[in-house]
Amino acid sequence: MLTKNTALREIHCEMNEIHLQGFSAMVNAMEQNKTLLYLPRMDRDKAEHVKCLKDKLFQPSKSAVKSAAKGHKGKDGKKEHHHKKLRRTCKGEKKVAFADDVLGATGVEQNLMLLEEKWESEAQRLLKFLTRNAQLHNDRCPGSSFSDLILF
Repeated sequence: MLTKNTALREIHCEMNEIHLQGFSAMVNAMEQNKTLLYLPRMDRDKAEHVKCLKDKLFQPSKSAVKSAAKGHKGKDGKKEHHHKKLRRTCKGEKKVAFADDVLGATGVEQNLMLLEEKWESEAQRLLKFLTRNAQLHNDRCPGSSFSDLILF
């Protein structure tokens, strides 16, 4: 839609659970779009995405929960069953368990840092395209007030 649209000048779409993949697709489309003058960096969406991933990645693994439950016996001497329900952390998503030995805390932090770096890289690309579009707009419409446009 953004690659061919020439009517929209602003899109206000923050707080729509847009993840990095969606944000990247929008920024990629901006490469072709020469008329859009405002598109947010999606900082609040990024923060929500990071929070959601942290909640998922720092959940104890199922095997750790099972091994902790092994050997626990109730008052009657029978084995107790502890079923841990998956709770929803983000709309429509279930928690995903990662074994501690597969992706430790350091690996999680590195992946979250990479996510934030990639998001910032996309935000800088977006700024470049919005700056280009503002300049094109000012060239087409001399005397317009978009020379003082706040891009973010």
